[in-house]
Amino acid sequence: TGNYVQRVHEGAFIDCTSLSAIELPDMTDTIARNAFFGCKSLYQVKHNAKFINDSAFRDCEILENISLKSVNQIGAHAFRNTGFKHLTIPGNVNSLGSKAFADCLNLSEIVIEEGVEEIGEYCFAKLREIDVRRKFGKDVSYTAIKLVHTPKSIISVLNGAFMHCELVRVWTGSVCESHCVGFNIPYERIDESNLDNSTNTLEFLTFGQL
Repeated sequence: TGNYVQRVHEGAFIDCTSLSAIELPDMTDTIARNAFFGCKSLYQVKHNAKFINDSAFRDCEILENISLKSVNQIGAHAFRNTGFKHLTIPGNVNSLGSKAFADCLNLSEIVIEEGVEEIGEYCFAKLREIDVRRKFGKDVSYTAIKLVHTPKSIISVLNGAFMHCELVRVWTGSVCESHCVGFNIPYERIDESNLDNSTNTLEFLTFGQL
């Protein structure tokens, strides 16, 4: 791509099924809505974008080689139905939109680093399995999310964000702990509260579904 591309525009590469890899210029700061929607052969993206907008990489089914180290915001459905197996969301990512990583059927572990503040509804849910079962009475093969590591910095977790997560690691008194309690999601406390409101790291305590 050209060296002066500041923005990959809406639908720029939509359904380019032969596109397998792309390197964007350093000055490209926005990957717009639907930019790479349906690029089913795309497995690698090199970029320094700050904003990845709604459905930018939706249905890029084998995409997993992409860094999020420059990204500030990830839009709704941005990586829905992509190929991630293990996912690290660095602290520079302020917010994750609704269903941002939904239907990543092979995703099994997520690390959310300190600094992330907002997780949208059904962010990591395997919704395709629910839809197929409802419509056709059939099961879809998918890998359950075995473990999610969460930071203290999160201030908002919306409905269904940790659906299909077998265990969430949380900090005592955190928003993530409250969410897990409210939605009966199994979780482990990373620390425990003392009488003086300080905390000690300890062996994980497991709560949730019995």
